[in-house]
Amino acid sequence: MTCTHCHYKGNAEGAPQSDSYLAYFDSVHGKAIAQGNVKAPLCQDCHGSHSILKAKNERAAVSQHNVAETCGRCHIQIYAQYKTSIHGVAVAKGIKEAPSCTGCHGEHTIYGPKDPKSTVYATHVADQCSKCHGSISIMSKFGIETEQVATYKESFHGVANQFGSRTVANCSSCHGTHEIRPPQDPLSSVNPKNVPKTCGKCHPGANPNFAVGKMHIDAKKKEAGIVYYVASFFKYLTIGTMLALIAHIFLDMYGRSKRLRAGK
Repeated sequence: MTCTHCHYKGNAEGAPQSDSYLAYFDSVHGKAIAQGNVKAPLCQDCHGSHSILKAKNERAAVSQHNVAETCGRCHIQIYAQYKTSIHGVAVAKGIKEAPSCTGCHGEHTIYGPKDPKSTVYATHVADQCSKCHGSISIMSKFGIETEQVATYKESFHGVANQFGSRTVANCSSCHGTHEIRPPQDPLSSVNPKNVPKTCGKCHPGANPNFAVGKMHIDAKKKEAGIVYYVASFFKYLTIGTMLALIAHIFLDMYGRSKRLRAGK
């Protein structure tokens, strides 16, 4: 590659002052090249050769609108899945907030999903998805709730994930990866008809009852039904127990001090 002759931090050629190319060599693509894989992409495979445009230019091969197609030259099956997903359809409509390949995987710092440094590593998926789905300013534009992020993190799956479990369900385990579709879509993995099969990947014997009720439950809201009342009961039971314990300790200490004074 001759790109590094100009693209380095401190260059006098007028190229961007960045060391981004260094990240490429450590990425899954850079390592593949180092191992002799001639099919792995180089700079020109993504950015173009003579017709290189800045990423902000809509006509650029790596613009948000075109990057999925660019990546799809090598990742054909994944591109086919993404193109018909809720994210792919949104990008095709020109929605800037929708994620393309680089929105989830990164740009030069792309690592394999089993690499702990990857943004799509099992324990990082929830944080990566929450960058958009936890943002009120982004989600409010499309009428999508942000409580899914908080409810997942408070759930058994979320807590186990935060403690480093790589096998517990994360966002992609239920919603899919590149083929994410809205729940109303019959092909969606979280469509009520498909939930037993989706949950059955981890919970053998999952039946239609798994699809009954709300998936992301906020125990602090009455809409959660019996879960709200059970959570409230244990909340006040715990508070009451602690207050009773403190009162018992105080009264016991008072009684002891009173007896000690009487003994003198």
